[in-house]
Amino acid sequence: MNIDYLHKLDRKEKMRIVQLLWDDIANDNNYTYVSVEHKKVLDERIKLLECGKAEFKSLEEIERKFNSLRK
Repeated sequence: MNIDYLHKLDRKEKMRIVQLLWDDIANDNNYTYVSVEHKKVLDERIKLLECGKAEFKSLEEIERKFNSLRK
């Protein structure tokens, strides 16, 4: 599969494709495998949510950190 054309898309178009792919994966009831490592991470995050200790970041914070790492 040649995906070079994806590099030419603007951010909005790329995000739309990502969302469509994510929705497709999320709706695939035949795929249920989660690795042990990922299950541990998900279980820990659920515990943090349930006890009110989960921390959230805004999209702007995430983009700022991501962009600073790219420099």
